[in-house]
Amino acid sequence: MVKIKTSLQKYLYHKKAQQVPALLTYLPALYPDKELAEKWFKLLLKTEVDAVEIGIPSRNPARDGEIISQAHSQVWQEGYQPQDYLEYISALSEKYGEEKIIAMGYWEELQERKDSYLPGLLKRGLNNLLFPDLKDPSTIKALQDEGFQVIPFVAGETLSARDYLASFSQPPFIYCTSYQGKTGNSDKLDKDHLVKIRERTADYFPTEIPRLVGFGIDSGEKAAELMDLGFDGIIVGSALLQALERSEAKAQAFIRDLQNGLERS
Repeated sequence: MVKIKTSLQKYLYHKKAQQVPALLTYLPALYPDKELAEKWFKLLLKTEVDAVEIGIPSRNPARDGEIISQAHSQVWQEGYQPQDYLEYISALSEKYGEEKIIAMGYWEELQERKDSYLPGLLKRGLNNLLFPDLKDPSTIKALQDEGFQVIPFVAGETLSARDYLASFSQPPFIYCTSYQGKTGNSDKLDKDHLVKIRERTADYFPTEIPRLVGFGIDSGEKAAELMDLGFDGIIVGSALLQALERSEAKAQAFIRDLQNGLERS
């Protein structure tokens, strides 16, 4: 039996045990501005999204798909400073609870800073981390020893990385990509790739840990397909950001469609 460590972990493990699919989302921090970014975050919680990944603005947005890349670039063009992220995410935590927040970014960029804000996150109880480019097992273990919950990011290149997969200690969930490539591709799901991920994660992680799928999920139909493939929920970013940019009503309708798809499973 897996020992429960954190609030988000406990919540998501319970949902999986009850066979209730999870819906997580992604928002770029401070986009399009601080006030509207917080308003969007609050809207997502109101629509019963389980947790939100808050993206650290990247100087190298080419790592992401076009929609998220453009958002990151705009935040930097508006005068963003790295310390702004800690202040913003801390304010969200105080108002809405740290268990609803996942800090997400690129480890390589974080290491370029001399004044890492990781200690500040931990001090505020924000211990859920997702760094897709963090592959070093010793660094992952060191972060976990400090009290962070590091979330595995399982894509094509990590399927065969035994040391990487074995380095995680009871994460809140496993991030499984629906295809190989950048975010925001809305083509059909790569079912062969997903079956490989499901089988590989079963070799390294207890069944109690939720397997959530992200990348290219833009409809309730795809959400239902993923549940039929044996996954435990979804993570939505680019398509949600597009809906929010159109209107809050469009975003709410989009989330309802996703929720209906999850419930059809």
